[in-house]
Amino acid sequence: MQWASERIAKEVAENEAYKQQTGEFFEVKKLRSRRKLISEREKLKVIAQVDSLRDRGESSKAACIIINIHPTTYSLWRKNAGMGNYQNPIKMK
Repeated sequence: MQWASERIAKEVAENEAYKQQTGEFFEVKKLRSRRKLISEREKLKVIAQVDSLRDRGESSKAACIIINIHPTTYSLWRKNAGMGNYQNPIKMK
């Protein structure tokens, strides 16, 4: 358990050094604020890019990897935009 005590002491020291340098205490909430950096317009643009790749035959997962977005995020953004599930126009005919 010595290693755990050393690890905790090291992290505490790093956090205190960060607080002295910046005047702020490290908070997890600051790391998770990315979701507000993307506007609704940008989300719709990403959805359109993924849908375009899917129209060309890519799977949902492959298209999301190409665009560099998590498939769950893509599905959530589609749902929140009121778009529902993706329907391939070629298969609909």
